[in-house]
Amino acid sequence: MSSSREHEDQYQASHPNLRKLDTGGFGAAASMDDSSSRQNGYPQNKYLREAHQSLDNNLDEMSSGLARLKNLGLGLQSEIDDQDDSIGSLLNKVDKMDLKISNTNQQIKNLK
Repeated sequence: MSSSREHEDQYQASHPNLRKLDTGGFGAAASMDDSSSRQNGYPQNKYLREAHQSLDNNLDEMSSGLARLKNLGLGLQSEIDDQDDSIGSLLNKVDKMDLKISNTNQQIKNLK
């Protein structure tokens, strides 16, 4: 039985997802003493702190990217509104010209 336990420990030590980490930043003990378990808002556990910092950095990048996309979207909406007004004006002129052409064609037919 002890050899099985040793084999399991060796397997966990060699597997990247199962390695035994320092879990000092986990669980109820970590939440009971916030002043000693947190440093600059991050857990005291080195791996958790690095993960939190990495997540925060990624979220900051995502936030700035989304802000840029928002501004681009607002600019595109403004451009679309301007183009829509231009197209509306152009369609009105085309409709008037079509009516004039139809009237002119009718007058030409009447002259024949």
